[in-house]
Amino acid sequence: MIEISNSHVLSGAVHLKLHAQCPRAAEREEWMKSLLMAHDDVVRIQQATGHAITILPDAIHAVWSVPSGPTTQTIRLQDLKAAFIASLQASVSGRMTLKERRRITLKMEHIRRTADVPRYVDYCHFAPVRYGWVRHPSDWAHSSLGTVAVSEMILS
Repeated sequence: MIEISNSHVLSGAVHLKLHAQCPRAAEREEWMKSLLMAHDDVVRIQQATGHAITILPDAIHAVWSVPSGPTTQTIRLQDLKAAFIASLQASVSGRMTLKERRRITLKMEHIRRTADVPRYVDYCHFAPVRYGWVRHPSDWAHSSLGTVAVSEMILS
């Protein structure tokens, strides 16, 4: 299943990194759409507000604000894991093998100060440049960069 590393309560602003290799039976563009749909499903289920998202062929980088809930952290994280796996499997018609599902990792990092959110948004939008997919973040079509005002960006 998905491995989660998080020692903080899942509420407030968080930085999400989901790594999931494209199954051999799927096309890359189809897989990236599946990652986006899984992200959107989980945002809806968690009632989160998305600040930034970048979809890479093998990963999602996102920044959310997640409301506090009545459930425990463990239950909330289990729900998050289950939602990602279910959505990914449904969108690729169950073509993920058990080995491929086990390779999926999810890391959540609590953003401690509200003032740090723009830095995490910047980190998210620059992921395609860091991983060598494009030379400039605006060249990557699978990003929320176009919806963020220039004045909100840090541009590292």
